[in-house]
Amino acid sequence: MGSWSPAGVVSHTGAAGLTLGGGMGWLSRRFGLTIDHLEAVELVTADGSLIETSPDSEPELFWGLRGGGGNFGIATAFHFRMRNLGAVTAGTWIYGLYRARAVLQALADAARAAPRELTLSFNVKQAGCTVTAFTQVPLEKALDLSAPSEA
Repeated sequence: MGSWSPAGVVSHTGAAGLTLGGGMGWLSRRFGLTIDHLEAVELVTADGSLIETSPDSEPELFWGLRGGGGNFGIATAFHFRMRNLGAVTAGTWIYGLYRARAVLQALADAARAAPRELTLSFNVKQAGCTVTAFTQVPLEKALDLSAPSEA
């Protein structure tokens, strides 16, 4: 519980890459991307100047940093709009690979009716498939993937 700004799902991505690359995370379905919460960037330019970009100060440069490509300078600090977040719940289900089709169908059906507070992830590997859910509502109210039917 406390203040937060949307973060990513890949643990080895740094804050700069996550933010300037858009920033898809577990809370993005409900609150948007990391970059949607970016309010300002401190930047060292090619001539060594330290400037702050924001919608009100150097707005074209700020826009460029928010997805216009690279080579604008070195981002040294980010200022984010923070949100208050209550309790969250996460869960992972692991299934044998032979059940991947049934699991994916159950996931698709569940996702159609899912509240925006629920983010789902589906992964397939040689050892099997997994579904991960992240939600701000009780998991049992958001999703039931305990026993997808065989297909």
